Amino acid sequence: MLVKLNFSSNRPIAHILQAFNAIINDPSITSAATLETAAVAGWASGLRTGLQYSTSEIFRTADESKVRSHLSDTSPTTTDIKWTIQSQVHDAPNSHIYFNMFNTSTTQLQVGLRYAKNDNITSEMSTRNSSPGVDLNVATNTSGTATNIIGAVFVSGPTLLIPSAQFTTITTAWMYLVNDCLILAFTHQQPNLLTGFGNTYNNSAYYTGPFIFSQYDRYDNYNTDTNSIAPLMYTNLAKTTVGAGFGGGYGLTDWSRVENVNASAADTAFRVAHLVNINPSTTQSFPILSNEQVNWGSGTRNTSQYPLTTQQVGVSTDASALTMGRLIHTTAFTKFPSADLLTEGFGMLPLRWSNFSKNNIGGVARGGIYIFNGEYSPGDTFTYNGKSYMVWPTWSGYSDRVGLAIPKE
Repeated sequence: MLVKLNFSSNRPIAHILQAFNAIINDPSITSAATLETAAVAGWASGLRTGLQYSTSEIFRTADESKVRSHLSDTSPTTTDIKWTIQSQVHDAPNSHIYFNMFNTSTTQLQVGLRYAKNDNITSEMSTRNSSPGVDLNVATNTSGTATNIIGAVFVSGPTLLIPSAQFTTITTAWMYLVNDCLILAFTHQQPNLLTGFGNTYNNSAYYTGPFIFSQYDRYDNYNTDTNSIAPLMYTNLAKTTVGAGFGGGYGLTDWSRVENVNASAADTAFRVAHLVNINPSTTQSFPILSNEQVNWGSGTRNTSQYPLTTQQVGVSTDASALTMGRLIHTTAFTKFPSADLLTEGFGMLPLRWSNFSKNNIGGVARGGIYIFNGEYSPGDTFTYNGKSYMVWPTWSGYSDRVGLAIPKE
C-alpha cells in the first residue's frame, strides 16, 4: 500500500495517524476516489479538513494480510495517541514485530519497537481499535482501548520522528506499508503541492523522512527466530539531527563517508533490532545485542571502510592492493548498461546491512524497495522489471542523485 495524503493547509500529527489507521483498516479504500467516499461517510470533519482528494493518491495491490494497525487515545485530558503496527515475522509466523508511535503530550512524539514470540493479541488489534469518526486532536475526546503488547523492547523513547515544532505543520503525509516494510515521510508548511514534495530538504521545518522500518532476509546462520533475533533494520532514530531520516547523519550524506558502528555517537544511517556479537572471546557463548548501529550498502560494498562514492584502483605491484568501483555515482548523467548491454539506465540497488566488526554479514531489506541512483525529481515514477515505482527524496534531497524507489502497489 502506497498512500499520499495532500492537504491545502497545515495539519496536526494526530489527524495524520488517524487517517493512516483508518485507511489500513478499511479494505474498500483502494484509491483517492474511494478514500473520498469513505471519509465523507464516516470520518470526523477535523480529519477531512484541507484533504485534497484530487492530488492525493492510494495504490493498494500488494499483500498486506500479515500486518495489522491499531490506534487509541485513552486520556481525556491530554493528546495521548498511540498508533501500533503489528507485522508478522516473515520466516517465523508465530512471532511479531511491533512499531509504536505515541505522544504523551503535544510536544513529545516517540517511537517504540518490540519483538514478541508466540504472542496472541492479533484479535485485539481490531476489537480495541479507535473510530475515525472521533477527532482525537481534540484533547477531551477518546476512542479505542490500548492493546496488551508483550515482548522484548529494543527501542523506546525519547526518540523523535519529527520535531515538536512540526507536529501541526504537515501538508503532505506519505506511507508505504506491506507485510514486511513500513516507510513514512512528511512534507511541512508547503500546502497545495501537486507532487507532495517541495523544494527544501535537509531542513526538518519542511521535510522529515523517509523513515524506514524494514524486515530483511537473514544471511547469518545464527540469525534466527529461535535465537530471539527480530529481522528488522530501521532508520537510526537516535541521530542528533532530529527527523533526519535516511541520508542525513550530522548534515552529511551517509553514502560519502565511512561510518564507524562502534563510535559512541549515534551517527550511522541504520540500526538493527538484534545481532550476535561474534567477536573473539574466551567465553563459550556470545551475547545478543539490541538496537545496534550497522553499516549499509549493496552487494559486497558497505560503509565500513570506504565511502560508497569511492573508486580505488590498486597498484599492480602491491599484493594487497584493492580495486573497486563506485557503488553510488553522484556525477551527473551517469548511467549503467542493462544485462544484455543493449540499453542503459539508472541504478536500482538492494539495500543491505552488515556489521563486520561483530562478524555479522547481515541481510537485505524486504518490501521490494531499492536505493535509486540517477537523476530524478521527487515523486517521479518509472517502470522497472514490469513494476511501477515512485522515487522519494532522501534527507539531502536529489542533488546527489540518490533516492528511495518505492513500489506503487
